[in-house]
Amino acid sequence: MAGREFGLDPMQARYFVIWVLLLACVCGGYSLRHSALKTADISRTLPMSLPAPSRVKGERYPAVIKVQVAQTPAQQPDFSFLHFTPPEAWRVEEKEALHQMAARNGAHLAQLINQEPSLVAIHGLVSPEKAFLLVFGGSVELHRTPLSCTEHRATRGLAHLPCQGVVWGETLTPRMILVFPAATPTTLEARPQWLLHELGHAFNLVLERNPEQRTAEANVSRADFPSPARAWQFSAENTPSELFADGYLAWVIGAGGAISWIEQAGVSWLSVILQQ
Repeated sequence: MAGREFGLDPMQARYFVIWVLLLACVCGGYSLRHSALKTADISRTLPMSLPAPSRVKGERYPAVIKVQVAQTPAQQPDFSFLHFTPPEAWRVEEKEALHQMAARNGAHLAQLINQEPSLVAIHGLVSPEKAFLLVFGGSVELHRTPLSCTEHRATRGLAHLPCQGVVWGETLTPRMILVFPAATPTTLEARPQWLLHELGHAFNLVLERNPEQRTAEANVSRADFPSPARAWQFSAENTPSELFADGYLAWVIGAGGAISWIEQAGVSWLSVILQQ
């Protein structure tokens, strides 16, 4: 027996084996407990879940990770009355000046509408913006083109109708106004009242040219317009269309003078437009 090799009798050998087994259990339990405590200490110092970074074999991790933050776009002015195309062809300053004229036009129309019970019954009290959009059918587009008036007419099959003199713009529909190179940003910033002249043409088209017919019947002449003419007249022609456009401008800004034919018919024209 193994006990005899150590000089132990059988009974002593049994106790010796039992003692060795107990010692092994105690030592083993201590080792397991010590390992568990170390693991617990580590878990308290590290996050519970860390995403494993993906990396191509052989690729080195970057020393610094750069994070790009999206920039908030700058607030743009609200031009609800007008639509400027192409956007890159317009300066903010001229857009603001023209939009002020459109807002003035809307305020004049709103005042007339809100004073007419029959129109208030249909549309309620309207703001300048709503009045403008109701009368013209929406926002009006100002389209800047590199072509002159005569050149642009040629592209529309109207080469036989060249423009006379220096022309800043031409109203094609109630919601489309062409702006030619003669109307530079500087000139429009200095004399934005030009827009009201073109809106007079647009108003005339909304009413299927009835206003210019009324102008012809009234025998209106430029000699009847108040001075200074340069402040608000944008045409030298004595045609009914051009006379009405300048008369409309005077009506909006309250220039007075010989525009009684517009003042008398203004509300009736608005009734025709807004009751359709």
